[in-house]
Amino acid sequence: MDTSWVDFANWKVFITDTNDADSDGIPDFTDPPASAQTAVSLDGWSYHVWPWVYNDTDKGWVYYSFVNNNWAAWRQKDGKWYSFDASSGTWNSN
Repeated sequence: MDTSWVDFANWKVFITDTNDADSDGIPDFTDPPASAQTAVSLDGWSYHVWPWVYNDTDKGWVYYSFVNNNWAAWRQKDGKWYSFDASSGTWNSN
């Protein structure tokens, strides 16, 4: 039966998962696998509105900052900071 008002408009569903082995405030089921890669490739073409850069290879936004005479990048996809290792030419998570 149809009603003249919106049904269930004020309902909220909260899911509480207390499994958080690394105590980062994010439930374990959404954490990346333990074998997750710690270095990322930011090669390829990019669109930028400095200091934000969209990297096509990574398919995500990266925020660049020059800190302590070294480049750092915050990757939106995983919410982590990466530093550039010039000797290996890789970005590694801190």
